[in-house]
Amino acid sequence: MAAGVKVVPVILVIGPTKWRSRYRARISPEIEASLPKWWHRRGDPVPWPVDMRACLADALRKEHQPATIMEAEAQRRTSPLETGFFLELLEKLPVGRFFAFWPRGANPAGLLWEFPLLVERAGTPPVTPDTVHVFPQDGVGDWDPETGLFEFTEKGYRTTYQRDISRCGFQIWRWSDYPTLIEIVRRVGRYAPPVKR
Repeated sequence: MAAGVKVVPVILVIGPTKWRSRYRARISPEIEASLPKWWHRRGDPVPWPVDMRACLADALRKEHQPATIMEAEAQRRTSPLETGFFLELLEKLPVGRFFAFWPRGANPAGLLWEFPLLVERAGTPPVTPDTVHVFPQDGVGDWDPETGLFEFTEKGYRTTYQRDISRCGFQIWRWSDYPTLIEIVRRVGRYAPPVKR
């Protein structure tokens, strides 16, 4: 990259791709209608979590915050491995912040893989307490009054290691419904912490 060229960091919206089998998400028609034109819809008949991630990235773009999801960056991919692709994006975009979307009823397998990658790099820019924001829906977890850590409690998944998200100081923003989530994401997106590389 040429000297003196300013690189604007991108927000990478990570999270689940699909709903768990037999789970029926309740997404309002207004939110469904707001899916971005640049994203090819995946879910049928209800938007999948990947569609909602595209919606969140679009809401950030409308706030003049560059944002994307991995699935929209396929043209940048050179690694045949998902891990390699994720790590490529950290450098090629470059990623400045991470917004981890975790709705109730989603299959979080990919997210449960991405979190350890971020925890392992905690403290090394761009992965700092100021740059990693986790957005769990009510019912996915809650603050443990004894430990002070956020406990992911949704049934069916081992969540012991997810305590490290709190231990690393990553920011956690609970939400109740999709309009509230979009407002929180927009508000958090407006604050752009300095990114040192």
